[in-house]
Amino acid sequence: MIEWLIAWGGSEAVKFIAQEVIGELAQGTAEDYVKDFFKQGISDAIGGIKNGKVLQKATAQAIKYFLDLIQQELENAELSESELKEYTKPLKQFIKNKSVLEVLIMAFDHDLKILDTNKLAITWNEINPLLPDDFDWELVAKQYRRRVKKIIRESDELREILNSKNLDKLVNQNTEIKPEFDLEKYQEGIREQYGNLKLESLDTSGYAYNQLKLWRMFIPQNVRESQEFMPQVHEIPKEYRQQLKETGQFEEELSQERLEGLRRRYFEQQIR
Repeated sequence: MIEWLIAWGGSEAVKFIAQEVIGELAQGTAEDYVKDFFKQGISDAIGGIKNGKVLQKATAQAIKYFLDLIQQELENAELSESELKEYTKPLKQFIKNKSVLEVLIMAFDHDLKILDTNKLAITWNEINPLLPDDFDWELVAKQYRRRVKKIIRESDELREILNSKNLDKLVNQNTEIKPEFDLEKYQEGIREQYGNLKLESLDTSGYAYNQLKLWRMFIPQNVRESQEFMPQVHEIPKEYRQQLKETGQFEEELSQERLEGLRRRYFEQQIR
């Protein structure tokens, strides 16, 4: 079994599900599985690799890590060891499925940002037993794609071939901004994508985010003392200001000149 189980150099622990599944693949024709794996998506680029062991190692690493992620999700659901072993046989069938291979190989495609987890879920539901309610295909796919990028970075030959493929695509693309390009929509998308801290990016080795502790928080010191004026009160929308007036919670309206004078004196005070 054994080239496959040592293909990644023996430097990583092998969870028992990955060992069982990859072991069965190795007992068959491993070379055929490698060809099936890579021909699903990027066969033209991969065809340039002369050393078959490069593909065998990349396949073993990718499949091993994918299976480890599945086992980790099952372990997070607090399944017993005997319950975990019940998934070994179904996973052997699952990992050979053409639809599954199509999804897994696309992680090697630089242009693809999101894997089709819906296809993984549908395929599993068709041929396999139920997964725990909180099983997260999205998290599995995200972590798997991140590890594949590492596999590519660590393989000189694989990286060179895939980078050449990407460069050919760039040469043939028209990089001019299209007239219908919506800058405001693009800005909104960037804010939505990067506006919040993604906790999963802090640690790719596990899932126990509930133990993440906040030790210190920076709060900008912009407090000023004021007995007569609060600029924030005069910046609320007019409709809310009118409602406050009607209920007696808002003082008389100040003239613009008076308002500017009070605001200026307020901001001239030292920050405390």
